[in-house]
Amino acid sequence: FHQCTLTQLSLIATNTRVEGAHALAQLLRQNNTLRVLHLQFNRVGSLGTQCIAQSLLYNGGLTELSLHWCDIGDDGAVVL
Repeated sequence: FHQCTLTQLSLIATNTRVEGAHALAQLLRQNNTLRVLHLQFNRVGSLGTQCIAQSLLYNGGLTELSLHWCDIGDDGAVVL
């Protein structure tokens, strides 16, 4: 049985909101194989961005995070 490892995840314009960002943050806390996460054109908001930013303290694998047009606001930008 061959194992595959997810290294890139693209969720562009999938209507991901705060709840989805929170779920992704939980995943990122436990996953160090994901290298690229694209979330452009979603409604993550500053709260969702804060959840993701906190999870990155425990994640050593992610090297690229795209949050263009996600309404992260000033508060979200500061935590990143």
